[in-house]
Amino acid sequence: MASPTASDPVAFSVTLIQNGEHGSQRILLKQPDGNLWDGRGDHLAVGGRQALEFLQTQHARGVEQLLESPKRDATVIDNGTREASRVVTVLEKSGESTKYILDPATSRMARFEFVRGQSRDARGNVSPTVQSYSFADVRSADGVATPFHIEHSVNGVKQEELQLTRVRYNAAAIRVPTAPAGR
Repeated sequence: MASPTASDPVAFSVTLIQNGEHGSQRILLKQPDGNLWDGRGDHLAVGGRQALEFLQTQHARGVEQLLESPKRDATVIDNGTREASRVVTVLEKSGESTKYILDPATSRMARFEFVRGQSRDARGNVSPTVQSYSFADVRSADGVATPFHIEHSVNGVKQEELQLTRVRYNAAAIRVPTAPAGR
């Protein structure tokens, strides 16, 4: 994972273990010096907090959150088509919202975006700060379509990117819906 700073990009090697049944994740972060991060915030290399937030945001706002929104009584709004993509917004009870942009050919999530804070332009005008995560280079990993390239942008400017080299799913954890017997 590359996390650009004011000077040069910083690379972290990441192993992400997710427990789909419990909705939790564990992040094993190998720092640029080759050592695994020990979990202490003050032991993170430069760019480490940003890298962890990048991973956590994908987990907190990703496709599972879209699919599980009815269980949370979140409001799902079909925004129609924008630039040939289907757009759906999930509005949480807290007032937070996430906009999901779906690929029209595959119905896979191509991007999600949300507002986090505000920023001022050169003229002093205030506008929302839009965070977006884009997913590309979709490959089959253990039979599951998986994006191998993820980019995070703020107001259209790339902040970080994640390039996966290998994805392995636990076959017992993959739930595939089946039709009842006799149909």
